Amino acid sequence: MVPDQKKPTRILIVEDLPSDAMLARREVAKLVDPVEFHLVETESDFRKALKSFIPHLIISDYQMPAFDGLSALKIALQETPTTPFIIHTGSQNEDTAVACMKAGATDYVLKERIKRLGPAVKQALENKKIRLESLRAQEALIESENRFRRLAENANDIIYRYEVYPEHKFTYVSPSAERMTGYSPEEHYADPDLVAKLIHPEDRPILIKLDKTPNDQPYTLTLRLVKKNGELIWTEQKNVPIIDAQGQLIAIEGIVRDVTERKKAEEDLQYALRLAEESDRLKTAFLNNLSHEIRTPLNSILGFSNLLNEDKISPEQRAHFVQVINQGGQRLLHIINDILSIAAIESGQETSREEAFRLETLTDHIRQVFQETLNSKPIKLRILDELPQEKARILTDGNKLMQIMGNLVTNAIKFTEDGEVTFRISREQDTLYLEVSDTGIGIPKEYHDLIFERFRQIDSEDVKLHEGSGLGLSISMAYARMLGGSIEVESTPGIGSSFKVNIPFKQIQHETAAAEPDQVKQQKSSKSRKKTILVAEDEYSNFLLVETLLEPLPYQVIHVTNGQEAVEQCRKNHAIDLVLMDLKMPLMGGLEATRIIRHEKPNLKIIALTAYAQKEDREKALLAGCNDYIAKPMRNQDLLDMIKAHL
Repeated sequence: MVPDQKKPTRILIVEDLPSDAMLARREVAKLVDPVEFHLVETESDFRKALKSFIPHLIISDYQMPAFDGLSALKIALQETPTTPFIIHTGSQNEDTAVACMKAGATDYVLKERIKRLGPAVKQALENKKIRLESLRAQEALIESENRFRRLAENANDIIYRYEVYPEHKFTYVSPSAERMTGYSPEEHYADPDLVAKLIHPEDRPILIKLDKTPNDQPYTLTLRLVKKNGELIWTEQKNVPIIDAQGQLIAIEGIVRDVTERKKAEEDLQYALRLAEESDRLKTAFLNNLSHEIRTPLNSILGFSNLLNEDKISPEQRAHFVQVINQGGQRLLHIINDILSIAAIESGQETSREEAFRLETLTDHIRQVFQETLNSKPIKLRILDELPQEKARILTDGNKLMQIMGNLVTNAIKFTEDGEVTFRISREQDTLYLEVSDTGIGIPKEYHDLIFERFRQIDSEDVKLHEGSGLGLSISMAYARMLGGSIEVESTPGIGSSFKVNIPFKQIQHETAAAEPDQVKQQKSSKSRKKTILVAEDEYSNFLLVETLLEPLPYQVIHVTNGQEAVEQCRKNHAIDLVLMDLKMPLMGGLEATRIIRHEKPNLKIIALTAYAQKEDREKALLAGCNDYIAKPMRNQDLLDMIKAHL
């Protein structure tokens, strides 16, 4: 142990003569300061002092009555081998001195030459310090080497040293080489060129170029390696050139890391970036198209509405203008419905609701809705229902199925200039097939998957050949999947297209009277007296529309502007047969008013007439107590039919 410069040097003296001990202390104190002495005479006291006093140096007489210097030296070498031991004796026998030095003594000082004791002690302490520092450096070097070896042997990265001069060879390759490449360190030692053979052929020119470019600075390479089993991995190699005193490259030390996962993540990120850029481009094109689709009918609506105020127009022109305005409104309504549907699908709020549904309702709907459109084009609509009448009752979400088929028939008519559009219903075991085929322009094969993506249209951004938001097929595919099926497309440019919807066939064996069409129930209803209808609507223009529609019919109309007034009217006027309830009104909303009215008058008919058009809004209205629901803007005839059905 090296003495601390601020603490005294502890020196243990083994001596039977107090006078000799005093002389020794005086000589040592001249050169060693501060210093602390401890005197012992027997073997027992000596052993105790080694443990309690812990001396930095020992001075021992050679011959004593009860103890001797060689015995003390032997004990010291066993207990504290690094502590200097000086024999201080009166014997001038050279053989004794040689025996002491061979036994391990640091020095031998005659008592007659006491003046040499101080320098001998100082020199012994300095030599001890140097020896301990060297020992610590060696221990640190060994520990550093062991630590590096443990790190290298347990690291996932390959650590290596490759000799360049005087010959090419590996002098170290960590065991991780076998885990990473399949080749053991011994195989690399045996074949110095093995590492070059592992490099992918397309990446080898990087090494050739590097050899021709002298460089004494660290450098990094990203290369592909072919493993022993043929698997391809990406590696990042960080290399440090080792240069000798003459400036010559003698070796390369480096680390090789497997970065395959990182490269894959980078590629995935780049792919995601391309998708995001493509999505932004599509959305921009969609917004531009949507702006065009909204402004076009809006322009005709506003323009022809202004023309209706002119006195010079004829009745025929006025009727035509009204027709154009109505067509523009229907087109706007279709766009808004598409946007609301895709928003509900994107947010995960759109779900399907299975109910009893008659397929004849679907065929009648297709025939009625598209008849007017077909009259304006040389196209024939064929409807082929291959299911027996008694098996055409299924369990599904009829509204979604009708929207799917409506979109497909709309597209077929839109992209067919002449020929025919065929709607076919068939069944194979537990699968129902609904197919729409046409003799239109067709779709190139490379677009068959793209047309079902959001915002996709085959038309270019600048050349608009057909109207539409580009959402119809995307909505249809999403709805088909909600119903447990999908949509397949077959198409050839110039010949035509076929879209086949498949959904599970869930047949209903027995239907209750509640599943009868509204027209049947309407025929069975009685109209013995003039009915009273309460219209709860805060927007006067909306009430005026309803009042105008009901004016030719045998109905008495009462108007209130909020839910609180609606509740009060129902309490005092027992002649009210039906309530048309707006859901958003001041003072009291339609849902709360419906709950109160339903509690007080369980049999009163209530129809929700609201601009809240999502599926959950319909469900909220029905849960509050409404008998039916119709969303604004509505087709006038739909509202009249619904009122007649309930009255």
